Amino acid sequence: MMSTERMIQHICQQGIPITLCLNKIDRLIIELKLPPEDAYYKIKQVIDEVNALIKTHGGDDLELISPLKKNIIFASPEFSFCFNLHTFAEIYSDSHGSSFQAKKLAERLWGDVYFNPKTRKFQKTKSSSESVRSFVQWILEPLYKIFAQTIGDVDTSLAETVEQLGIRLSKTELKMNIRPLLRIVCSRFFGDFSSFVEMIAEKVPSAKEGNTRIMQDAYAGTMKSDFAQEVVKCDSNGPLVVYITKMFSTHDATRFNAYGRVISGTINSHSEVKILGENYSLDDEEDSRIMRCGRLWITQARYTCEVDRVPAAYQSFRATKDA
Repeated sequence: MMSTERMIQHICQQGIPITLCLNKIDRLIIELKLPPEDAYYKIKQVIDEVNALIKTHGGDDLELISPLKKNIIFASPEFSFCFNLHTFAEIYSDSHGSSFQAKKLAERLWGDVYFNPKTRKFQKTKSSSESVRSFVQWILEPLYKIFAQTIGDVDTSLAETVEQLGIRLSKTELKMNIRPLLRIVCSRFFGDFSSFVEMIAEKVPSAKEGNTRIMQDAYAGTMKSDFAQEVVKCDSNGPLVVYITKMFSTHDATRFNAYGRVISGTINSHSEVKILGENYSLDDEEDSRIMRCGRLWITQARYTCEVDRVPAAYQSFRATKDA
C-alpha cells in the first residue's frame, strides 16, 4: 500500500482526477473464496482506503472515487473481462427489451440499497433479514454463479446454462481446461473492454487540459506570453517541450531513462535537446545543458514500442541518454 499512497500523493499534488481499476477481482472468488457479501465489504474497504488517501493529500479539491461516478471499474486480466455498474445495468436492460433505463438502474447498484421483490422497487432498508445489497444481488451473485457453473458443471449443464446468457460454446471449447474455458465464457458475456475506455474518455483530462495544468505548475514565466500560448495548444508543429516525470538509470548505471510526455512539438530520436534542471530559471540558465537523446519508445500496456519520433499529446514516452 506504500507505493499506492506515494502515487496518490503525487497525483493529488498535480491536481489530476483519479480513476481506479480494481484488478484481479476473480481472486475474491477462486483464491480467497469469499462469500459475495464478504467480497462486497472487501471491495468497499479498498475504495474507502483510497478515498481516505485522497482526502489526506488532496483535501476537498479532488473528486472522491465511487462506482456511481463511473471512475471505478472492476477487471480480471486472467479471465479477460472488465465491467462497471453500467455494464451490468445495460445487460439487464437488454434482457428485458429495454423496458427501463440502464442509467437509472446503475444508480441503484451500489451502497446500502436493497431490492424489494414484493414491491419490485429499490429501497434504503432491508425488506427481510435475508435481503442483501443490490451490488451483491445483481452483480456479485451472478458473477459467482458464472464461475461456479463453469468450474463445476462443465460436463452436465454448462452448455445449456450459458446459452441462456447468449453464449454458445463449441464441443471443442467444452473440452478445454477450466481456466481457458472460463476466460472464453467471461469474455463473451462481458464483451469488450468498453467500460475501461469510457472511464478514460470521461474522467481523464484531455491533452490540452493537461498542458494548461502543467504550464501553470511548472512554467516560471507568464501564461500570457506567446511561448506559453503556443505550448498550451498541444500542437505537434509547435515549440518542443517535454515534461519529464521520472528519471531512472539502466541496470549497468551507464545511461538514464527519462519517462514523460511530449506536451508540445515533436521529438525525434538521436536529436539534440536542451535539458532544464530543477534550478533553471529564465534569468539564470546555469542549470541547463545541451544533450543528445537516444532511442525513443512509447508505452503500450506492459509492452514498449520503439519509434523514430513522438509528437505532442502522446501520454508518455521513454528516451535514453548518456549519464
